[in-house]
Amino acid sequence: MTTPKLTEQRAAIKFCVKLNKTPSETMSMLSDANLKPPVCRALVYKWHKRFREGRESFEDDSGRERPKLVSSAMIQRVNDVVDEDRRITIGEICDRIHVSYGTIQTILTEKLCMHRICARWIPRLLSAGDKSRRVVASREFLRRYNNQGEAFLKRIITTEENWLFFYDPESKQQSSQ
Repeated sequence: MTTPKLTEQRAAIKFCVKLNKTPSETMSMLSDANLKPPVCRALVYKWHKRFREGRESFEDDSGRERPKLVSSAMIQRVNDVVDEDRRITIGEICDRIHVSYGTIQTILTEKLCMHRICARWIPRLLSAGDKSRRVVASREFLRRYNNQGEAFLKRIITTEENWLFFYDPESKQQSSQ
């Protein structure tokens, strides 16, 4: 909904268009009138053009605001793309599913609770499948420790959030596994 002050400003702009005033003359006249709030130059030129092209209404166009909600289907699409390749960048996701950078970043960080670690998207909250995979990996570590002892532990490099093994991947696909 347009505020009364904006409606008054737009009405004055429309009046100047009817008098065949240029946008510069219109701006000058509105500035001389000391309107509160002051008239923005870009607004004068934009509405001057609209009224010159035949627009009659002073009101904002309905449905022009950005959608506030992201659909669950969009969230699932982003999740599927990230599951395919955890090293994918936000820009590559944008190119693949044709959604803005900010929307993808919001979905990843707020909806999917992910953050970037070592060039990979890592979930902050573990799903049931993630938890079960960690249990399987922990049991495998224990089995290998029981078989190899301290020599096994010396081959593991740990960081704050990931377990990294001594392994030289040959391709991008292998490095994401």
